[in-house]
Amino acid sequence: MKEITQYLCQGTQHICHSKPDRACRGGRDLQLQVFAALGVIDKPTDEALHGANQDFLASHAHQSGPEKAT
Repeated sequence: MKEITQYLCQGTQHICHSKPDRACRGGRDLQLQVFAALGVIDKPTDEALHGANQDFLASHAHQSGPEKAT
């Protein structure tokens, strides 16, 4: 369990054996539980993670600045 938790918390997603275009559901559920326990997201749901991702992207959008036209 420790190895799985470390694997998921390092930002790695295991690709599911039955749906190769998606992350493993079991791995995602564990990752959501860990993120919720750490306070990264409010509750262990895909929706909470999506919202946190959108908030993060919006807060960092101004840092990259507009692209220069060539």
